[in-house]
Amino acid sequence: MAYFVLFGNLSSENAREQAAGGIVLVSFVYLTLLYLRRDVMGSLKRIRRVLEQHPWQLISAAHRPDGVKDVMGVPVQLRYREGEELTGLMSARNPLRRRHWPEELEHGAWYAGQVWQAGGARTRGFGVLAVPGGGELMEVSRETAVRR
Repeated sequence: MAYFVLFGNLSSENAREQAAGGIVLVSFVYLTLLYLRRDVMGSLKRIRRVLEQHPWQLISAAHRPDGVKDVMGVPVQLRYREGEELTGLMSARNPLRRRHWPEELEHGAWYAGQVWQAGGARTRGFGVLAVPGGGELMEVSRETAVRR
């Protein structure tokens, strides 16, 4: 529609060609950006699915262990309740900033997702971490980090 309105207002053939080129260029840039950020869109889709199926619960801590490296995000261990053992290593990543770690998570966090199944606290799950007070979501997955 905007294409036809734009062409109706342009009088010269040269101006119409430039406008058509501009529309093609803007469309190409938009599609390129969508393609480059498809990982973000996929992450947000997975986060949405988890939040549709699992309620939020307050956990006592999300700990970033020392001496652990994670290529895809930040290594993390969760403590679901005070006094319980930490989970095994998991990988947490923010859809926009992969290796960003909010320090507030060490003092408690909101978690939605799979919690330990048979096997106790060492069983890894998949879910979403949120900083208390809102603002930041992190996708947590079973992809484990590697100790250095």
